[in-house]
Amino acid sequence: DQMGALGVFDDHFDLRSNAALKGWVRDSFPHCANLVPNLPDLVITSVRTEPPQPVVEGQPVNFYATIQNGGKASVAAGKTVKVGFTFGNLADQPQFIITDTAGLEAGQQREVGPTNVAWRAVPGSRELLATVDYDRRVSELSEQNNVLATQVDAKFLHPAASLLDTE
Repeated sequence: DQMGALGVFDDHFDLRSNAALKGWVRDSFPHCANLVPNLPDLVITSVRTEPPQPVVEGQPVNFYATIQNGGKASVAAGKTVKVGFTFGNLADQPQFIITDTAGLEAGQQREVGPTNVAWRAVPGSRELLATVDYDRRVSELSEQNNVLATQVDAKFLHPAASLLDTE
């Protein structure tokens, strides 16, 4: 079955996500530059909170993301791009979402937000995972570079309460 053999080859030598192989092909076969598809490639370069960190227990917090298009093609205005935020597990559906339809030219970046609902701050430090195009509506060069992990820190409303924390 030739299709099965090609599938195995594709899994190991995916020119869309294997940067080293893509560079080798580009340098070794410059006349084959069209092997790399003319697609956008969305990444998150930073995440911020409003209000700024550290936030205080119980405070409503919105998330913002700076997205960049590192690909060769633009994301057209009107095309829906979603950024989803979740705490600690990519398998979970995002609890906080930014929906953007403004488009993004190749090579450009900009901040999007705020999220659809605010997070009510809980004391402690948490890993926040932000994923651009989490619902895969945009065909991209790579879906492997869409996640950025960052820490979100929240203080106790009453500092003495931290002495009672048994965790």
